[in-house]
Amino acid sequence: MNHKQPVRLKSYSITRYGYQKLRVCKHCKNFTMLSEEGCRYCDKNKLISLDEHASSLVRHSHIKVLLIALLIAVAAVLFGDSTEQRLICGTIGLPVIIVLWRVQVMLRPQAVSRQLLELIKQEQQVIVNGVFRDWEVAIENWNKDKPLTYAMLREIATLMHNDTIRMQQLHMLDSFILRKDMDLELDPLLLRHFEPLLANYIGEVAKLKRELIRDRTLRYVLRHEHSILRLESGLAIMTSVVGASLRTKHYVASYSPLVRRYAFSLPKDRFLRLYRMLAEYPDHDWGGLQEEVYRIYQEKYRWDADFH
Repeated sequence: MNHKQPVRLKSYSITRYGYQKLRVCKHCKNFTMLSEEGCRYCDKNKLISLDEHASSLVRHSHIKVLLIALLIAVAAVLFGDSTEQRLICGTIGLPVIIVLWRVQVMLRPQAVSRQLLELIKQEQQVIVNGVFRDWEVAIENWNKDKPLTYAMLREIATLMHNDTIRMQQLHMLDSFILRKDMDLELDPLLLRHFEPLLANYIGEVAKLKRELIRDRTLRYVLRHEHSILRLESGLAIMTSVVGASLRTKHYVASYSPLVRRYAFSLPKDRFLRLYRMLAEYPDHDWGGLQEEVYRIYQEKYRWDADFH
């Protein structure tokens, strides 16, 4: 019985750094990675990004410094011993404040970066507690809304890098009917050990989104090749992965022994691509792959017009 269900996955936004997924409540200062409207701790709609929070702290700090400088300048003018002294203080004080303000503006990006690092260091335990609570919320939705659970786990996995989160994501993906138009990923889901769920997922991705088959995945299937072949669809998985790897000369050259072992099982269109690639670079050292491809050509496609 097919247990898979058609779903629509929430779009996933990629950030340069994992911490950029974090948001903090301006009211209670708790953290979350989930795209909720309001803070689950205090019910206030005051969630802002970590960058915004750091920028706000720097802005307040800069304003405080400017106000202190202004007060000193005003005090110097008001309490000067003579009119001339007051005039000098006012003449010097105003340009100093303007220069100070311009320096703050110029150095603001560096100040925000420092504040951000300091904030992450100071609030590390609060951040960990918030992300763990996010994970608990995701698991609470496990049987109620699987697409939502997967979306939450994917967001959390930006900071929580462990096989438990990866396995939970794979369980969710295994319950979905996957399509080409879905925003799927593969490298972040690779485990340290062999797992049939991951092997089956790799096989599906190799058919739907060949561009996701990269070095890390190829190294994974190479390392667990014998375990994958023991699966019911093991040969089909390996053949799909090899077929996807034919996108570039780099993969074919780097994994030529793997390609050689499954070249015979490749569908015609993928074998034709391999045949033409080798023909285009006849002097390249393919590690014995050319001989195997030629043998298959003679056996299966010798009279096929597409190969001439």
